[in-house]
Amino acid sequence: VDPGYNWTAETYHNQISSGEFDYEERSHRLCSPIQNIRTDIRESVFADAGYNYNYDISTAAPTILYQYYQTVPSYYGLVLETIEDYIVNKHSVRDELSVSSDLDPGIIKKILNGLFNGAKLSVHYNTQLFRLIGYDIAKMRYLQQHPYLNALRADIKEMWCVIKADQPKSYYTDRFCKDGSPRQRQYGSKAKWNLYFRLERNVLNSIKAYLQARDCRYFLEHDGFR
Repeated sequence: VDPGYNWTAETYHNQISSGEFDYEERSHRLCSPIQNIRTDIRESVFADAGYNYNYDISTAAPTILYQYYQTVPSYYGLVLETIEDYIVNKHSVRDELSVSSDLDPGIIKKILNGLFNGAKLSVHYNTQLFRLIGYDIAKMRYLQQHPYLNALRADIKEMWCVIKADQPKSYYTDRFCKDGSPRQRQYGSKAKWNLYFRLERNVLNSIKAYLQARDCRYFLEHDGFR
């Protein structure tokens, strides 16, 4: 038996057996140290404790954001076909990109999720996705010109344009502005992630209420539950 299994089972025995877990809220997410335990160990410990079902939202960020896009007041009925295709065919899209770009499938998944929340395909050294691929200029140039990614990026841009139109505006005072007038804060990656985490939490709250009404033991994992 893996020592990590024994440590996890013993350390968190009371929480797992009772279904009463200690969470800390961070940016709309409920966090537990158990979520950081190696996946195979975590799954084995929960399965042996009778948590027989494991669910998550398929393609969570694209799905939740796209569904939200279709509900905002500024939505005018435009179907974003490449986003819809990615949600349905995520595995084949990731596999093709992984093979053609010579990047690990896990990295491709992170790149795609990043694009949905404001990350850029750029060769600037301070950008997240360039760092993620090891500052490989040739691979980034390949991703920048990929037809599917370009179509997806165009859809994502349109989606956020519609969503942003109904978001509260935030302002700040720039000391370099001569007239002292407030400037509107850009709706950047941080704001996009914050909105996504808030939407994700709304979904999780509904799931939580459903499980509580049925007296189930459950453990929450951001966009999933056991």
